[in-house]
Amino acid sequence: MLACAVVIAVYFIRLFSVVGIGEQTFIQNVYVNNISFAGMTKAEGFAAAQAMKEEWLNTVYTFSYLDHSWNFTRSMVNADIDYESRLEYAWNLGHVGNIFERKRDIEMFARNPVYLTVEPTYDESLLNAFIDEICSAIDVEAVDAVVVSDVDQPVVLTQSQTGLRVNREQLSEQIVSLLTSNDVDTALPVETVFPAINSDDVSYQIIGQFSTDVSFRNGKSRTNVRVALSAFNGVTVMPGEIVSFNDVVGERTTANGFQEATEYAGDKTTLGVGGGVCQASTTLYNAVIMAGMTITERSQHTMTVSYVDPSLDAAVAWPKKDLKFTNNTEYPIYIYTSVTDKVATVTVYGHRPDYFYRLESLVVEENIPSTKINYIEDTEGTHVYYTDESVLESKGKPGCKSQGWIVAYDWETKQEVSRTQISNDSYSPGASVYYVGIHDRAADPMAPSTSPALTPNQ
Repeated sequence: MLACAVVIAVYFIRLFSVVGIGEQTFIQNVYVNNISFAGMTKAEGFAAAQAMKEEWLNTVYTFSYLDHSWNFTRSMVNADIDYESRLEYAWNLGHVGNIFERKRDIEMFARNPVYLTVEPTYDESLLNAFIDEICSAIDVEAVDAVVVSDVDQPVVLTQSQTGLRVNREQLSEQIVSLLTSNDVDTALPVETVFPAINSDDVSYQIIGQFSTDVSFRNGKSRTNVRVALSAFNGVTVMPGEIVSFNDVVGERTTANGFQEATEYAGDKTTLGVGGGVCQASTTLYNAVIMAGMTITERSQHTMTVSYVDPSLDAAVAWPKKDLKFTNNTEYPIYIYTSVTDKVATVTVYGHRPDYFYRLESLVVEENIPSTKINYIEDTEGTHVYYTDESVLESKGKPGCKSQGWIVAYDWETKQEVSRTQISNDSYSPGASVYYVGIHDRAADPMAPSTSPALTPNQ
């Protein structure tokens, strides 16, 4: 019996010595936040963790920008890292259970390390207060230039100034990373803030200019073009602003300065107050496209017009048919207009866009013949007398189908960069117009038996 007891005792002594059972230290291959406390007693491990925590809390980091600097420690935001609870768990590994259970655990962890993590905590309001302090010292608002409309171009009264702004979101991410992962980046993310209205000359150059011929118009029709475009003279369009032609020009009435002139009415022409205003909207349409504006509403004419190619026109009619565009750039534009006896011109000043733009016409089907006929009774007998006579007053213009394309070109090389289709238009043929007489030939004994006048079939 004694010999048996001695053998058992020797077995347990060897067991303890081989696997470390009975040692009052942290076992191997157990890590807390990637730190091993193996070989330390429980008291030593807790003391080491406390020392690391103190260092973690009070390490000083300096955020700086130019002559500004701020010291930061994790303790400033009431940061905490609960090593104690994880260490208590780590201590129990290999120290809890009977001899065989502890042996099993020690051998298992020798093959498969255990990694315990501790997530730091912090006071977010204190972190935001620290960021507020930095922002209040560095942030400077950008100052817009004061620009006024002169006779024929914008004039800068006061210069613009750039500003500064701390990127709060990025700075917050940097500090949180320092708290939670020990990744250190103390470079303050300061950004330059540019004014919306820059006094730099580059912001006040011509970026769009378009002219159309008005020499074919009579005085009343040309006046309507001039009145409509004068409403846009000196207009500033800010970034994000939407412009409506009808809102700016207003209703076409004699009280608003418009006169009665020729205008389209379906497939024929007629007289109406404001006739010719569509040439104003068309000239503006092409100029703002050149300036990089975004067209949000535009209508074609029912028939082609003489002053621009197909698909370059923009028809308007109060109050429903409108031309609208939006300034989707980062800079304001300034619109100036003029109408002489020969040309109507819209000039747009602003910040030069990345490319210069042109609206180009592509005719896909042309010379669609006219098949409609309208008759005008010649009550004075100037052109034709009898009801069985007709004389051509005007031949209907042919119709066509076309597309409008915005084409971007490089400023320096003048090479095409891109093209985008923005319209697909069908223009109806115009109706031919004939004069017809109002007198019955049979009732006039003196009437000749035949008529020399032209008929629609001739």
